[in-house]
Amino acid sequence: MATISIEANTGGGKRRKCGDDGSPAGGGGGGGGGLPSTSTVRLGDLPDVVLSHVASFLASVGTTRFALANNSRATSKAILESMAPVLDFGDVATAEAARMTDRDVAELLSFFVSRTDLRRLKLAGLVNITGVGLDPLRGYPLLEQVDLGLVKSHANPTLETAPALVPGIVINILDTIIRKKGSSLKHVQLPKHWRGGDNELVGAFLENYSRFLERRKLVCGESVFTRSTRVGDKRVEHFAKCKNKIRNEARGPPHFGNAPLISDGSFRVGYGIQNRTCSACLKTVCAECEENEFGLADYCSCCERVYCKDCQEVLYCEGDGSGRWCGVSSCITCAQVEKWNFCEDFMFCGREVGGAGTREDPRIVEPNVSYCTQIGCNKNMCSHCIASMPIEETIRYCEACDMESCRECLVRHGNGCDDCRAAFGIEAVE
Repeated sequence: MATISIEANTGGGKRRKCGDDGSPAGGGGGGGGGLPSTSTVRLGDLPDVVLSHVASFLASVGTTRFALANNSRATSKAILESMAPVLDFGDVATAEAARMTDRDVAELLSFFVSRTDLRRLKLAGLVNITGVGLDPLRGYPLLEQVDLGLVKSHANPTLETAPALVPGIVINILDTIIRKKGSSLKHVQLPKHWRGGDNELVGAFLENYSRFLERRKLVCGESVFTRSTRVGDKRVEHFAKCKNKIRNEARGPPHFGNAPLISDGSFRVGYGIQNRTCSACLKTVCAECEENEFGLADYCSCCERVYCKDCQEVLYCEGDGSGRWCGVSSCITCAQVEKWNFCEDFMFCGREVGGAGTREDPRIVEPNVSYCTQIGCNKNMCSHCIASMPIEETIRYCEACDMESCRECLVRHGNGCDDCRAAFGIEAVE
């Protein structure tokens, strides 16, 4: 029986030989000598299921490269089909992504779409491609999302230098996609550098894309309340999918419920942003659900993307507590990245609020937020939450030691004076 040479060191620095049944070669359980010959197993000789399992530990671009290195079309197809239909260059190290060329991108895209379906493409970090490398997507009908933002998720969309991406090249390819019969495109995120409202080519594409989205007759995927029934002693609420057709309409005062599908920049949402399509799950919410706050797709002004409430809660800065609106909105993830102060209901970004007043006027005084001042804790909470939540879940101020503390810090670390601990009903430390 042929043996397989295993390269792992077995402790004595010698190569160990194993038979097909996993037993040491020559040992065979009965002492009989096995065949002395060895055979080398190439990566391509392994079963598809093994290669697919190995690929599952790689990110999307790494998996595609792994499949590309395999000579067998059937095997490479099996590897790609084992992964999600997403090619996200945000998985690549920033420096490496910046070195990638149009030729590199075209090779990966051409290989991917020739063997399996591509539903989402994210070009994070590809700041030095012109867009020629996207040519394999010309007229490709299966693509649902194209993220041309060139930055990773929840990153500042403003680049230090203008990207090499050429609007004329990319938009020409996008036009072939939306003109293709049966096109699946739902979401396009344009680079920040293109969304100034001063590029006629970009403006013309957004108009065409908006009409395309309306022609697609997308259906609202929001779950809405239908009725309630009593089962035993419990009241059970029933929900169903809304299924309203998505229309491109703008009526009444500006808010998300009546916003057009593509923002014209007139109401706090950046120009060229899709107003009612979640950039994470691609669910589109109809005007009626928006007005009734079922879906509440909302805009994060930090990463400049729209999210539905199922994917990201979006908070609004409360300004300085005097009624001036800061204008900053942030999804929870961006607020954490920026290390802003926020809780379940409110956020304070710490930026200067625009509007009336002078520079000497303290604009961000944050009168409604309490912070746990114990070392290593970053918990903060607004006065509304403190008043409405059980005392053991809040933050309390102690006049004796002039500190604010949460109960968790006092219990876990034994911090705080006796008055601090008494406020939470914790026994004093002996």
